[in-house]
Order: sequence, then structure tokens, then C-alpha cells
Amino acid sequence: MNKKPFWNRMVDAYYKDEQSSAEELDKVCGLLAWLSVHADEDMPSEYRTKHFRNALDEAVGYLEDSGWYEFNKNKCLKESKNDNT
Repeated sequence: MNKKPFWNRMVDAYYKDEQSSAEELDKVCGLLAWLSVHADEDMPSEYRTKHFRNALDEAVGYLEDSGWYEFNKNKCLKESKNDNT
């Protein structure tokens, strides 16, 4: 996995005229985060298979390791500030 922070990769993609790629990556990560949260909430742990647990852990790990959670938190804070002005 690319160890460069998620935000830096997004900025690089934006300035390389790959804004649509950056937006698509952000969208996919957002969907993965949504799916992970709801899968975790909706599936009781006693009914999870080893494969389901591993996949969920890998998805959450990817989002954490890539910096997407931090990127999204900052993006939401910025959007919230813009909405209040």
C-alpha cells in the first residue's frame, strides 16, 4: 500500500488533472466506510464468519492506514465551516 498520507495522494491527483480520479477514490472510500460501519452494527459478532470478520477488519484497517478517516473528518469540518458562513 502507498504509505503517503491519503490527503497528500488526493492533492497530488487533483493537481495532476486527475480530479475525477481523486473524487472517485474518495467516493469509494466513503462507501466502504459506510458499508463497514453498518455491517459492524447490523451483524452480531456471534454470527460473523471468520471471513466476514477478516474482510471487515481489512476494510477498516485500510481506511485507517490510508488516512481516509482523518481526511474525511477534516473535509467535513471544512464543509461545515463553509455552510455557516
